[in-house]
Formats: sequence, C-alpha cells, structure tokens
Amino acid sequence: MNLFSIFNKNWNSVFCFFGSLNEIDAIFASVNFDFRKIKIDKYWQWFNYTEEGFGEEDFVEKLTELIKKVSKKSLLIICLEEPFAKSTKTRLSVIRENPLIPIDNDDLENIILNLVWRLYDKERMYVAQQLKIPEWDVVLVEAKISEPKIDDKKILNPIGFRGKTMSFCLENTYLYYLFWETIKNILESGKGELLVCAEKNLLFDKNFSLINKGEKILLVNIGLYSTGVGIMGNYLNSFKHFNWGKINLEKVISKKLSVSDKIAKDLIRDYQENKLSKNAFDWFKKLLEKELKLLVEGIILVLKDVPQKENIETIYLSGELQEFPFLLELLEKQKWLQLTYGNKINIKFYPTSELIKDLNIEIINYNKNKISNTAIINLNSAFLINENKYEEMNKILKRRIKWLNKNLLKQINK
Repeated sequence: MNLFSIFNKNWNSVFCFFGSLNEIDAIFASVNFDFRKIKIDKYWQWFNYTEEGFGEEDFVEKLTELIKKVSKKSLLIICLEEPFAKSTKTRLSVIRENPLIPIDNDDLENIILNLVWRLYDKERMYVAQQLKIPEWDVVLVEAKISEPKIDDKKILNPIGFRGKTMSFCLENTYLYYLFWETIKNILESGKGELLVCAEKNLLFDKNFSLINKGEKILLVNIGLYSTGVGIMGNYLNSFKHFNWGKINLEKVISKKLSVSDKIAKDLIRDYQENKLSKNAFDWFKKLLEKELKLLVEGIILVLKDVPQKENIETIYLSGELQEFPFLLELLEKQKWLQLTYGNKINIKFYPTSELIKDLNIEIINYNKNKISNTAIINLNSAFLINENKYEEMNKILKRRIKWLNKNLLKQINK
C-alpha cells in the first residue's frame, strides 16, 4: 500500500449547506480530522436580488438537487439564518432529592427529559415569534449537551457522582415543523449522516469561542445585502443586523453612471484594489463617501445597544469590504466610539485568511474571492462536532427528543 492510500483513508466527505434570505451556499469538501485539513471539492453560491429573498421552497429545491451527489457516509451540515431556524443556548440546573446517592443511568435520563421538556415549554413562544409561525408549529430538531457540572464542578459524565445540584448547557435548534419534515425526507433519500443542523449564529458562537485573543472583540461582518454585528464568543446573544450591504455601493455607481450591475461591481472591485487613476479614484471616493457613512452610522447604532460592561477593545471588519479605502478612517473619526470606549479601541480589517489561521486549520483549493467567512465557519464546525466530549449524554438526549416530538405530534393531531 502506498503512502497516498494510507493518507487518503483519513479523509471524510462533508456536505455543507447554508441558507439565508439573500444567499445559498453549498460545499462538497473532504475533511481530515487528524491533520485539521479541509479540501474544497465543489462550491456553489446563489444570490437573490429581490426584496422577498429566498424562501423555504428554494432551500428544498437546492437540497433535493444536491443530495443526489452526496457520497455514501458523507457528513452533512445544515446551517440556516433566521427566520428559517432559531438556536438557543441555556444553562439549566436541577436540585436532586437524594444528593448522597450516586447518579445512575435512570436518574440521568429522567433529569435530561425533565430539563428538555421544561426548556422547550419555556422557549416555544419566543421561538415562534422569531420564526413568525404558530406556537404549535415549532419543532425541536436538534439539541446538544455540553459543560456538565455537579455542585458547580466540571465533569465529563455525571454517572457515578454524588451531589446536590446538577447542571449543563443545552443548545437547542428549532424549525417550522413542515419545513423540517421535508428536509428530513430529503436527507433520508440520500446516503449521508446529519452531523449538525443549526442557526448560523450558534455555529459562529461555537467557533469564535475557540478564538481567544485575551480581549473583547466586536465582529462586524459586512455581507452583500446586510451587515451583522456580534461579540466574538457571545455571538448568539449579542448579534444584531441591519440592511446595508456591499450592493448599496454598487447601486450608487450603477445609478450615477447608468451602467449594468455587473459593470458597477467591476468598478467597485477596481476601486477597492486601487486599480484606478488618481482622478478616477478621487471621484469614486467622493461619490461613495455618503453611502459609507450610512454603514458607519448603522454600526454605531448597533454598538449603542451593546451593554457597556462588555468593554469592547477591538472591532474587526470582515466580509465584503476588506481593505476598502477610507472605511477605517470613517469609523475612527466617530467621537462616540472614543468617548465610550476610550482612545484604546482598535479597528482593523479581519480577512478570511486570518480567520483560517485563528481556527488552526488548513484549506486546500481555497479561493479567497469566492469562499465566505460563513462557509469557512460552517466547515470548521465539522471539527467541533467530531470532538464531542459528551457523547453518552447526547445519545440519551437524542432519544428523549424523539420521544418529545412524538408526544407533541400526538397533541397537535388530537
């Protein structure tokens, strides 16, 4: 057997699907868990330029088409934005009646079932509002347990431990019931195994919590249609977004010069990469300044909602406008930033290459002009799920979710 054959055995096929109102991404990749390498095999992107954006039927259509290409034993990652999915992360605790008796399997099963039911009942109304669906159409599609503790001491597995209180973090993901049933049917028609289905912000949180730079960092992710803002490591609870994207700049140029969207996009790229003459560069700078100020004002408005106790030290600008001329200068001129956080606040661009380095992964066939930060984070989630330390507890949880959903379905059909 040659070295390539030995090396190739360590690679796992991964299919990653991302859906939002304005964008659908799909990636076929090979992942080497031992060496933390990702090889991009195929990558697709679709955009929707209308106000309505993509809907559930669009995701179903693309998934149905792509699942036929999934190879046997592929790992599947489904990542969706609101309002198509809602994920939550909560620490739950329970006081045991007999703290001196060691926890056994039956105790653990009952504790998990009770806490899952309690949390579902508590979150259902809130999730229904976020997904804009009736309360009884909310279905819990996935949950993960992490960070179990007995009497506030970290453990790997509670079985055999004594203690008065037991707690753990529960990550729940909810979808619209009929939408989830359709996705399940599509996935079951293929040959893969679902590794995770979650809201984008939860996967961002899980990945960013691994990037410890010893300071509070606010990530501003500038997309094609909208801009998201969140605190790295607490993205799920702090995330806000507003409707401003790179396309706003393209529309300004398209309207001013009466050119097509494609030409406007090319001109923005040339300006961003400083490929224009000085006169043309100065003309574009003046034209785009007003629109860039709207972006900066949006970022500042979101920042004003962030609790001051967060004490932000650095702002990272990621996404579509990397190294965009004068964007940093416009932000640095904001007096509110300096008055609130002091002169020490640092604002810098955060390119995808730095994200890859921070995640400690290597990507083969990486095209920085196409693959987004969201795609990178979704792919890296394969490493996080694969490294699950709490497998036994999550097996129990998976069984209990099936039981929970069956009983809820019976209530709905009464």
